[in-house]
Amino acid sequence: MVYDFLTLDDVDLTGKTVFLRADINSPLDPNSKRILDATRIQAVIPTVRSLKDTKLIIGAHQSRPGKYDFTSLESHSKVLQMYLERPVKYTNDIVGEEAQKEIKALKKGDVLVLNNVRMMEEENKKAPVEELRDTELVQTLSKYVDYFVNDAFAAAHRSQASLVGLSNVVPMLAGRLMEQELRALNRVLN
Repeated sequence: MVYDFLTLDDVDLTGKTVFLRADINSPLDPNSKRILDATRIQAVIPTVRSLKDTKLIIGAHQSRPGKYDFTSLESHSKVLQMYLERPVKYTNDIVGEEAQKEIKALKKGDVLVLNNVRMMEEENKKAPVEELRDTELVQTLSKYVDYFVNDAFAAAHRSQASLVGLSNVVPMLAGRLMEQELRALNRVLN
């Protein structure tokens, strides 16, 4: 069984606004909340570099509500900036006025990391795709986004607004990590 999917190589994304759903969930020190292992952040670098000519919005999660490591993505954005060796903007918002202002101001080559998407209650509820399409996150981001790039393979099984809701409204492409994992899965299944 072979699965077909579109990749970053199939579409000219130059100047487009792209929402990248990444999995940069990282182990944190329980006391300082410092990132202990940046492996997942490093894993998304090839995708981010491939999207260098876009207006890039990154959405991701860190843990779950109620857990000690449930926190904002501000430190993740700083680590991402260090690995990319170029500026990465961060907003402590997801789809509110501040986030929308930052998204509207993006220029080609800019990278903006949104706050932890799981800080939105709707991201944590289990719901059918039809309901997820109608969430504030999907309805707001879809006004600005030309393409959805999924690079969150480890979270791809979750029925959440940032993973399946947006992909039902905006054209979806596989990021470099997702592409690598899907090709490996195809090899195993064939």
